[in-house]
Amino acid sequence: MSLGLVWFRNDLRIADNEAIFKAINENEKVVFFYCLDDFWLGKTKYGFDKIGGYRLKFLVETIEYLRENFKSKGCELVISIGNTAERLSELYDLYNFDNLYVQEEMTSEEIKIETKVIAELSKKSAEINKKVKLHKIWGLTLIHLKDLNFSFDPTSKNTLPDIFTNFRINVEKYSKPQNLINSEKLDLAFKNQTINLQLNKNFDWNEIKEKLSIRFKTQSPKSALIFEGGESKALNRLKNYFYDTNSIWVYKNTRNGLIGQNYSSKFSPYLAIGAISAKQIYWELKSYEESYGSNISTYWLYFELLWRDYFKFVAYKYGDKIFKYNGLRNKKLKLSSDMNLAKVWLDGNTKEKFVNANMIELNESGWMSNRGRQNVASYLVHDLGIDWRIGAEYFESLLLDYDVTSNWCNWQYIAGVGNDPRENRKFNIQLQQEKYDKNQKYIKHWLGNNMDSLF
Repeated sequence: MSLGLVWFRNDLRIADNEAIFKAINENEKVVFFYCLDDFWLGKTKYGFDKIGGYRLKFLVETIEYLRENFKSKGCELVISIGNTAERLSELYDLYNFDNLYVQEEMTSEEIKIETKVIAELSKKSAEINKKVKLHKIWGLTLIHLKDLNFSFDPTSKNTLPDIFTNFRINVEKYSKPQNLINSEKLDLAFKNQTINLQLNKNFDWNEIKEKLSIRFKTQSPKSALIFEGGESKALNRLKNYFYDTNSIWVYKNTRNGLIGQNYSSKFSPYLAIGAISAKQIYWELKSYEESYGSNISTYWLYFELLWRDYFKFVAYKYGDKIFKYNGLRNKKLKLSSDMNLAKVWLDGNTKEKFVNANMIELNESGWMSNRGRQNVASYLVHDLGIDWRIGAEYFESLLLDYDVTSNWCNWQYIAGVGNDPRENRKFNIQLQQEKYDKNQKYIKHWLGNNMDSLF
């Protein structure tokens, strides 16, 4: 009997999940596994939690839902925290699985954990002369890697453009998203997948959840939208934004908003964790357009999905350069790592009320608008002269929708060391406030009576 194991990372859903579909069609039995590695519960270089309390709560909710979803299909999701390689080694001792399925990642921290897993399983399988076959599944992007009209061959020229517009034009001409995995076929394939699990305390979900819950942070009631994790919540948000409120129809006009549930799609937390796929959003968008028509706003959501794709392919091309101080362009910078000065920004105590309001929203909710992110990032780098990586790490810790490539590439973009043909990305904060918060409604919402600068 062939046995497969699906190792979940940033693909915490059942629908449109090729790793699941492939595993249950290629094996007689399948084990489903998620491990929150100790590494993710550690600190960043500048001392922030790698996964802060808002993100951790959202993650655990998503895992909980995935576990229940598997149960409804007669299957179990094995969950653990700790050293992923060691936990998979324990599962191998129990089940001697033949095939390991995992969604491919392109950034170094994820790859380091994966490398340790492969090394440990290779050692284990060598002991009993039974090799585990690794199946890497491409699933993080809207456009599949193999459907791009670019070369990523390291032995030849890498032809991915260094400017987004050139990438977008090429993709729109030559590439299209693949179809969704057929849900009926997926449901049929789940039959007869039940395995008699024999697990120790390292896989006790109730104990794990209790241990993690101590670190949770709850969003402020001032938040326009309280995010709840889980695949069903992602699909509900999709339905609400497209059909219940028809907000997609005016997305291009409202996307720079600051207050409210629907000025933007707010799909990003679910996309980042894989509770929904980019393909699911795209094909629902196409369905919406067939029923209600298309306009610049419906196109613009697709446009933003392409930006997300682009940053992932940039990371695939440049590797760790997206984390480096001098960036993709090896540009010389003169920025400070003064954490006392950075703390003024972190705490929302700068000279600029607009910056402060956005930072307070982030600190109290784990969320900030796209317009806010650009302004606070510009202020940190170009006004305070602080190392952009401090900001990137802080966003990594707090943002509910932290996505490694989007976060770090956007920070490089603002710092002037990334994919940007323009030299200076300095925002005039006063003009931005006048344009997007003229009556200070947003500022008053988050600063309340504390309107005076503490700088």
